[in-house]
Amino acid sequence: MGKLALVALALNPAYRFLSAVKSWLRSVYYALTILSEIEPQLRASLMTDNLKEAVAELYVRTGQNEKAFSFFADLLKSKVFDFIERHSLHAAVCEKVVQLMMLDTKRATSLLIQQRELITPSDVVSQLLKGWR
Repeated sequence: MGKLALVALALNPAYRFLSAVKSWLRSVYYALTILSEIEPQLRASLMTDNLKEAVAELYVRTGQNEKAFSFFADLLKSKVFDFIERHSLHAAVCEKVVQLMMLDTKRATSLLIQQRELITPSDVVSQLLKGWR
């Protein structure tokens, strides 16, 4: 029952899917099942910020932290820096330089300097030039 209700909420933007994902007990639904049901319907152009955050939360609950990070970075959520540290997602930063710099230049610069072996300064500059055109 919980699965059907959450899928219906996810596919109908008038409902509060994010609130349900955050507030319903984990025993009410199985996050992997919800993701497998809604992922085929997800299109970047149709995703609201609330839907993106709900999907990110489902990814966290299923241990898919890199996918969750990608959504959190795109949403410019300030918790993304703590999320990177907590889940050792430094390699994932390579694709989200612009978003991190937009969110907090000081923290992003510090992180990029610390991880310069994973993402080179020339890669950082290249992403910044592409992202800010």
